[in-house]
Formats: sequence, C-alpha cells, structure tokens
Amino acid sequence: MFQIIFNELSAAEISALPKRLQLELLAEFQILPEDLDQLDSERFGVIEREGKKLYRYRAKNYRIYFAKTEEGLKVHRVLHKTRFAIFCSEASCLFPRTRNWAKRASSGS
Repeated sequence: MFQIIFNELSAAEISALPKRLQLELLAEFQILPEDLDQLDSERFGVIEREGKKLYRYRAKNYRIYFAKTEEGLKVHRVLHKTRFAIFCSEASCLFPRTRNWAKRASSGS
C-alpha cells in the first residue's frame, strides 16, 4: 500500500498552517513514486548526495521536502519558500554538509 508519511517536524509545520491552506497544499501534492522518474522541473527539484535523494515539491509559496521510501513518500519538511536556509542548516542529518552544499542545492529551488 502506498503511503505519504509526515515525520513529527513536517506534521507540526503543516498543522501550524491555516486549515484551508493545509488542504490546498495537500490537494496539489498528489504524486506517486513513479512520477519521480520524470520530474516536472516547474514543480520538482532534487538534491542528491552520496546516493541519497531528497525531493522538493513546489506548492503555492511552500516547499515540501520528501524522500522516496519502500512504503511511499516520507515528508521531512514543509517550509515557506523563503525558509530554505533553515532547511539547509538542518539537512545535515540527511546529507553530509560541504562548503557549497547550500549554494548547489538552492540553485534548483
């Protein structure tokens, strides 16, 4: 069974948004794992480091950062588009940091 799983942090972030905005973002975020094989560059981005992939989906003024898992998708963060720097500083748990990591990652955001 395909699932979209929100971790604690992403669940708290989306819960903090107004209910109407939550529904609008989730209505836009309708994807399947096979959709990740041919990404629409208008909506999607990908960060890859040491064999791990983290995807970004653009929904309105928000960015949903997620990874593909055996069960489906695991959402790591739901951030306003201007908050990418916060994500970069915390993403070291998924990707080892390098000096130019944020610059390379944001070039596709």
